[in-house]
Amino acid sequence: MSRLTVTLTEFSEHQMPLLEKVWIELQQNSEQSFFTSWHWISTWLKYINFKTDLIKVLDGDEVVGLGLLCFKSNRKYGVTSRQAWLNRTGDGVKDQIWLEYNDVLCAKHRAWAVRAALADYFEHALHQCDELMVGVSNSELIEIPRASTLMQHTSWETVSYATHLQSAFANLDCFLNTLSANTRSQIRRTQKLYSQRGAIKLTKASSAEEALMMLNEVSILHLARWGKINSGFENPEFFRFHVQLIKDNFNSEAIDILKLTVGELTIGYLYNLIYQDQVYFYLSGINYEKDNRIKPGLLIHSLATAYYAEKGYSTYDYMGGEGRYKKSLSSHSNKMIISSIRRKKPHFLLSYCIHKLKSRFTNQKSISNCTND
Repeated sequence: MSRLTVTLTEFSEHQMPLLEKVWIELQQNSEQSFFTSWHWISTWLKYINFKTDLIKVLDGDEVVGLGLLCFKSNRKYGVTSRQAWLNRTGDGVKDQIWLEYNDVLCAKHRAWAVRAALADYFEHALHQCDELMVGVSNSELIEIPRASTLMQHTSWETVSYATHLQSAFANLDCFLNTLSANTRSQIRRTQKLYSQRGAIKLTKASSAEEALMMLNEVSILHLARWGKINSGFENPEFFRFHVQLIKDNFNSEAIDILKLTVGELTIGYLYNLIYQDQVYFYLSGINYEKDNRIKPGLLIHSLATAYYAEKGYSTYDYMGGEGRYKKSLSSHSNKMIISSIRRKKPHFLLSYCIHKLKSRFTNQKSISNCTND
């Protein structure tokens, strides 16, 4: 096998048609996610006004890896670092659109070699950069092969949850029978209480226009639940991106917005992204009630699970973020991280030592507390 080579060129809008062709050809030979597909990437390029650099990983003349790098300076603790951000801008406001499973788009069975080539390129060619920023990604990216002159740093981590779908789950009872007795009881009780008010119905947006109207309704419910601090809908950039994502991709069946109603009452919405045979739950807007016996979130996700099982999808992915409902409904979990590759510069080494000392102190305190119980 020949040595992989990496090129980095400034991107411009007129390159979109050619990049679309190359990107789609590669993604057809890839096993990655919606967030590295042309669905997401093409909208993101327009969103950032095409201000990025294109990175290609080549095996001879064959493209085996593609990614986009944005460069930004970051000042912390009185030290300025130059950062390269993979498929993100480095601007917290713009990056609140929150992609997950971030990675270089890699040819099937070539992921480790492509990632290693990128790390090698960072070490030897991106001399102006101190840090290569990646994430939110699967935790396996910690294991990217890298030179001894580089160090890996994880700045954030969480758990992602997902359900492996079976055709039998098209029957809701079959799915519920895989859950704990407590979760099953809560969902069935919710069904019973709602059914006393009217017919329970799950419907899908039938057009991009209807999906956009639903997105507005989702935003109202999401803001009511999460307020101005934790809801992306408070950020105009977030809303702008997702409006464009729906406009660009609804007709290609890459976007689903599901609505749950009971009679004339709207219970909630799910905004989902679709890629290959997987469903990615992106966010919800739920009309919560004071009666804590009613669990609308559990019900709408259960009905969505049955709906997607009937459609033949393989996975219903709740993605990153702790949540009791995710744990209750899922069949497996993974760790997700925001990670970077850093040069071994003094301020990074000092930061690493401080982090290790804090971790050791926390662990010792935890052990001491256990001993005193």
